[in-house]
Parts: sequence; C-alpha cells; structure tokens
Amino acid sequence: MLATAESCTGEMLASLLAGVEGASHALDCGIVTSTAAAKTERLGMSEDLFQAKGSVSMEVAVAKADGALERSDADMAASTTGFAGPAGPGDEVGVVWLACASGGGETRHKAKHFGDIRRDPIRAGCMETALLMIREAMP
Repeated sequence: MLATAESCTGEMLASLLAGVEGASHALDCGIVTSTAAAKTERLGMSEDLFQAKGSVSMEVAVAKADGALERSDADMAASTTGFAGPAGPGDEVGVVWLACASGGGETRHKAKHFGDIRRDPIRAGCMETALLMIREAMP
C-alpha cells in the first residue's frame, strides 16, 4: 500500500495513482498539507523543523514521507514539497524536494531544479520523478 504527502503538487500524485484500475488495493491515502500547521497536525512534523529549514527542504520532504508512513496503513509513502510558482525573497522558483519512505529502509530523497518554467510543467516533472522514485523503492 502507498500513501502520499503532497503540497506543491496538490494531490496530483494520489490522483494519478487513483486513476489506475484496481488502485484501491494499492493506494491507502493522500494527504495534502500546505501550511506548517497542517503539516504539524496531520503528519506529526516538528514546528522546530520549519523554523530551522523552512517549508521547502530535504529535511521537510523526508519528514513528510516518514509522517505519512507512520500515520497510515501504507508500506511506502512518497512526498513532495517545493516552489512551483512565485517564491519568497531568496527562494528558488522551480526547486522541489521529493522523498520516498518504506518500512525498514532509509528514506530516499531527491532535489529537482526545474527553473522558472511555469507551475504546470514543474508539477508534471514532479509526477515523473515521484513515480520513478516509487518504482525504485519497490521490492
């Protein structure tokens, strides 16, 4: 079973997976969290993490995947966090961190630097990367 924890992709990954016939046997849940409060409440993430690393970082992507895995009946969880549109001062537009956690293994993570190519192409690139990471993590 798979769980997703998404922000910049807004449940696109869970929706993509749910579109596959028989997906109810493979997709446990999709969790969309945009605010730090939602990530803390629904994924059990530490507020200190956001203070130290911001909302878009390797550490946040890993914590989101780990939190989704711990709070679901899934054997694997994938997460996304990034800036698919305008970012704040000093933030890189088009940077996305993805992570994939599975029971008994180290949580894998990857950064993608899509650049300022518009929101939809960034999110589509996230789907491709996330699906590859899930496939690579499968036994």
